[in-house]
Amino acid sequence: MATLPHGTGAQSSYSGYEADEVLGKHISILIPESRWKEEDHILRMISDGNAVENFETQRKRKNGELIYVSLTASPVRDGTGKIVGASRIARDITARKRAEQEKERTSYLLNERIKELRTLYDSHQTLQDDRPINEALQEIVDIMPKGWQYPAVSAARIIYGDIEFRTANFHESPFSQRARIETPDSIPVVLELVYLEEKPQEFEGPFLAEERDLINMLAEMIRIYLTRKQEADALRNSEANLNATINNTTFFIWSINRKYELKNINQPFRNYIRDKFGIEVHEGQSITDIYRDGVQIEEFSSAWLSYYRKAMEGESFVVEEEYAGRYFKFSLNPIIENEMVAGVTVFSEETTELKKREKELSEANKQIDDLKLMALRAAMNPHFIFNTLNSIQYYIMENDQRNAVNYLSTFSKLIRSILNHSVVPKVKLNEELEMLRHYITLEQMRFENKFDFAFDVDPSMDTENIEIPSMLIQPYVENAILHGINNKTDRGILKISVKKSHDSILFEVEDDGVGRTATGKLQQQKLSDHKSYGTTLTQERLKLINTRRNVSFEIIDLEKDGLPAGTKVKIWIAS
Repeated sequence: MATLPHGTGAQSSYSGYEADEVLGKHISILIPESRWKEEDHILRMISDGNAVENFETQRKRKNGELIYVSLTASPVRDGTGKIVGASRIARDITARKRAEQEKERTSYLLNERIKELRTLYDSHQTLQDDRPINEALQEIVDIMPKGWQYPAVSAARIIYGDIEFRTANFHESPFSQRARIETPDSIPVVLELVYLEEKPQEFEGPFLAEERDLINMLAEMIRIYLTRKQEADALRNSEANLNATINNTTFFIWSINRKYELKNINQPFRNYIRDKFGIEVHEGQSITDIYRDGVQIEEFSSAWLSYYRKAMEGESFVVEEEYAGRYFKFSLNPIIENEMVAGVTVFSEETTELKKREKELSEANKQIDDLKLMALRAAMNPHFIFNTLNSIQYYIMENDQRNAVNYLSTFSKLIRSILNHSVVPKVKLNEELEMLRHYITLEQMRFENKFDFAFDVDPSMDTENIEIPSMLIQPYVENAILHGINNKTDRGILKISVKKSHDSILFEVEDDGVGRTATGKLQQQKLSDHKSYGTTLTQERLKLINTRRNVSFEIIDLEKDGLPAGTKVKIWIAS
């Protein structure tokens, strides 16, 4: 081994040895065993007369710490030129080397984060596409290995219930990282990433802490995707069922925008226009084209154009007309978007047969009351259905999937009740109360929970065996919501109570709205001939029912501190 020449200094600046500990002595003690072959190579070069400049290597301090040094070594010759030793200068470059290593480490970690972000981005893009679930999950599986530390030896799979998606190279491995989720319909989902060969131990086996975060984030993205997919499928199924109901009804249903262009058309309306006018209607077509060949333009301008304009001013109303001996009833309702009227929805029912039956049975006095009641119920049910469908259409147009699904579910239950009630003159009290609950729930959703609701039924009443006229209370509830509570600036409350009162059943519908006086003033700001259709029908029904059964009602204007504080309606039905 070479020795340090005399005059090197009192203490090595990097070795930790004092000068007298190293001068004139072999210095192999400063060389780690792993570097001995390297040292032999340097000595051979010096013995051959070659210098070694800026050679980076490692040395040990006296305390055993490994450090990095830059070594310059050259042969020492005597006067004859013979090599008699070696001269070395060592510079401590530990700080620089560690800084370089930290930079490399930082660069490596940055590249790992970039891979992870790319994996998340590619997965997000995949899950945004409207593709089948099996295609999306297989693509996520193929993307996953790219985000891990050792993509060349990575494989992945996703287990979705009983279905498995995997990369082509996947097989079971002890080096596995998993994440588990559960979909809203309780289907278990497992994401798994494996290394196909052993790798150095990290935070979680051979996996980094960031890779645990990555697989958890992918799992959450898939959970959200599957939830959204299931909600969208449910909404599509509900819409399909609703469209099937609308297209299989006897009603004609269509809507127009402010340019008088058709937007939504059901099949009965298409068939009627085709059979009557020989015109195949389609969305985007001007409503005037329908009348051009079948009805005089002047008639359209003077009648139907005025109807559309009236509805576009924000009013809902019903008109009955006769065309060539056929009778029709039309309900026009404004479509509200962003607190503005965006168009008009029209629901039409041909009443020719109804008119014919009424005329044929007009001579039978006993039967005429029942037929009038049934006709009025048939008129009321469409009126209520039209308003509800208008609200459902709003949620669908707003792409509010959750509210649309909830609304449609409640609406289907309500329609079932109405259809059942419409064919009988009387219904059980518990069935009528259930129908009211569904109706009020829909109105709460439609008005974004603007009011609270309290239902108080006397528990001693046998609601399953008491029968009452159907759809009798709903118009007063509707009136309390639409004209009382809806005109308030703050949150309102609706109270309905059902109890015994001597030999009668007493219904009380109470709201804390603006009161009838204020409502009347608001109505005067609209067209003067508008009147609540549901309430008018109900009052007429009460008159007819009273000929067969004792029914009475009272309307009370509520006050608080001398000011209007709502309305209470009392309805007595003989039990």
